[in-house]
Amino acid sequence: MDREELTADRFVDLDLPEGRRRCYRTGDLGRLHKDGRLEFLGRLDQQVKIRGHRIELGDIEAAFESHPAAREAAAVLLPGDETAGRPAEVGLAVVLAAGRHATSRELLRWATDSIPRAWTPGRITVMGRLPRTPAGKTDRIALREQLSAGDAGPGR
Repeated sequence: MDREELTADRFVDLDLPEGRRRCYRTGDLGRLHKDGRLEFLGRLDQQVKIRGHRIELGDIEAAFESHPAAREAAAVLLPGDETAGRPAEVGLAVVLAAGRHATSRELLRWATDSIPRAWTPGRITVMGRLPRTPAGKTDRIALREQLSAGDAGPGR
């Protein structure tokens, strides 16, 4: 089936030194240099690859935020240590609504109906609040550091 609108959304024409060239939108952030080189700067979305699967961290967050006790959730990719046999894993912080209680195990059981097993966070931590940037957004770098260090509490 020919879907012109989808094709137009996924491909863009770029003016390169060697002429106009059609390129695929990968979801990556890059910089086009004057000499035509494309420099990879990272992902535009929250997609990560873990245990051989590409996953959207936002889908994991949404599954946990649907729990009646949850107010918000934030997922980050935690680096592993291959030399120690510890692979990378997803870390998740969940903030509960005022007066509500839930354990990391309860939250995990809730989400297993919504997310594939491969997407299951290796560390689920209930926090009082998420770290924020000066602009008020979730500070994913600070969150990653807290979850990696184990400061936020034990995982599941």
